[in-house]
Amino acid sequence: MDKSNRSRTAVLFIEPQPFFTNRGSPFRAKATVNALVELGYEVDLLVYPLGEEISMPGVRIHRSYRPPWIKKVKIGPSWTKVVLDIFLTFKALALTQHKEYAVVHAVEEAVLIGLILKWLRKVPYVMDMHSYMPDQLAERPILGLAPFMMLARWFERFSVRRAAGVQTVSDVISDRSRNLAPHVPAVTVEDIALDSSATVDPALVKTFRKEFNLEGRSVIVYTGNLAQYQGVELLVEGFGRMSSSSQSSAGTDQSVLLLVGGGPEVEERMTELRAIALKWNVVDRVIFAGERPADEMGSFMALADVLASPRMFGAHTPLKIYSYMVARKPIVATNIRSHTNVLDETCAFLCDPNPEAFAKALAVALGSKPEEKAAAAERAENAFERVQSRHSKKRFTEKMNSLYSSLLPYPSTPSPH
Repeated sequence: MDKSNRSRTAVLFIEPQPFFTNRGSPFRAKATVNALVELGYEVDLLVYPLGEEISMPGVRIHRSYRPPWIKKVKIGPSWTKVVLDIFLTFKALALTQHKEYAVVHAVEEAVLIGLILKWLRKVPYVMDMHSYMPDQLAERPILGLAPFMMLARWFERFSVRRAAGVQTVSDVISDRSRNLAPHVPAVTVEDIALDSSATVDPALVKTFRKEFNLEGRSVIVYTGNLAQYQGVELLVEGFGRMSSSSQSSAGTDQSVLLLVGGGPEVEERMTELRAIALKWNVVDRVIFAGERPADEMGSFMALADVLASPRMFGAHTPLKIYSYMVARKPIVATNIRSHTNVLDETCAFLCDPNPEAFAKALAVALGSKPEEKAAAAERAENAFERVQSRHSKKRFTEKMNSLYSSLLPYPSTPSPH
């Protein structure tokens, strides 16, 4: 290693994802890296060899090798990711051979690479936990078996205890980290809303209303991919139950469900969701807008009378929640830790994670009586005030600084970028 290339402010940030793509993890990685640059750190971002090429001032983006047969990556654990992670490791070893980093910031399973670099290069690592690794494996038919779960728990404990610091997305994950390793500092750095969330193009909103035939109708909007872990089946069935209820109001009778998002196996997922809609006789009122650019999300949310987040389990708050809060529209969400990290009954309509409860919550949020509309508007405004005070970009950067300043004494001045 060339010691002349030593930098006390250099961070190797390893994001084992296609970058850039319209997914939560790449958005968070981008926000985290931008915060580090703002704080004055020099960041090399190492990612998969897939995704959109973007420019990030003050950041060098490095990509690992792509085997010719790999064209895309599914969400969640897969053998494709294992192969890509191997080449990501080789690239990390090459980068650290020629440059000495002050710290490695390892996202999710990239902590294995962090451990290798600590062993071979003597570089400390920050473990960036978005979720519980055992919980992710529990959802898989084979990986969820007891031997694999025991191995996952052991590895999580082993890697946390050897980290220089831990960054998480929620207090419940931070608490878990502290229980595993009380000597390792753990800081919760919640997500922030996308910059485009508050950007509404009136002309685009008008175009969407015409394109999707929304005039005079109550609109429930969901944004995000259609993967099963998002709970979209619950949302579609809940919408169907609400629409078929004998107690449906004028608002719910004229309602439509607009699903804005795609993701892997999107055609298969749309077929499954249409089958549920057909069962409840609402197939003509469930609209698939497809995957759309991030800069259109503000305009899509402006269409909504209600914004929905039907996730059924987990502790990681979906990025969409922060964007929903900025949109100043009533939010219906399941009453699970993923949502209650940020939301409560003063700023959202929370319900049990089942179709019957979700149907009732949608009906209440769409209520047509003046007092019902006023109550929904009050919760939406409370959500907006909360996200502005607790989950702003400034607060995000301050929390990043609270972790990094305890690990690295430099830099003392902000970056000019």
